Amino acid sequence: MNMKNEGSVIVLALGAALAACGCDHGKGQGEEVDEYIEPCGAGVSFASDESYISLRNAEDAGYVTVDDERGVVLLEPAGTVSASVPPKFLLKVGLMAHSGAQVPGCPRARGTVRGRAVLAALRSVFVFERQAEAHCPAVNGDNYLLRLTDAGSKAPVYTAMLSVLSFTPNADAWRRALAGRSGGKLNARILRATFSGGNIPEGLFVSSRAITLDVTL
Repeated sequence: MNMKNEGSVIVLALGAALAACGCDHGKGQGEEVDEYIEPCGAGVSFASDESYISLRNAEDAGYVTVDDERGVVLLEPAGTVSASVPPKFLLKVGLMAHSGAQVPGCPRARGTVRGRAVLAALRSVFVFERQAEAHCPAVNGDNYLLRLTDAGSKAPVYTAMLSVLSFTPNADAWRRALAGRSGGKLNARILRATFSGGNIPEGLFVSSRAITLDVTL
């Protein structure tokens, strides 16, 4: 396949994937996740790239509710983090899931389908020799997207997609993310989504509580 044809395939695939939803949002693939905890296959509860894309599509569409009962607060670390030693993160949901705000339309029902269509199209163009890929089953239960950003910036420094409320980052990933940030400040934001069969019937929720961490050596 020549380059002209390759470009045509990509454009058609992107157009078809977006048209399937009829929405202009859905940039879930643009951000890089440093860690998935727990990943697919690690246990009953897991986070996957599919759940991440669905969550991001809902976020990009504006389906985020500030709710201190259903949002997530950070209990640990409190105040400071070391740039060289990953801390233990301990999260707490204000109130466990119950019926409430809905995520209607495209982000809930079609965001994952669109994301998969785009990724599949790109793989089919550029990856000529592939081994069979194992896909995660649909996520059921809560996932949490934890982002750390430099104070005053929205660009992520460290991002983790979680299915648990307690974890310690991988040491190498943590040191890479925080390299050169000693003496600075980080803001933490946690999004909560409740999944059912891979869709998001409830959420996204975020706490109103501001979380700032000082970075030490």
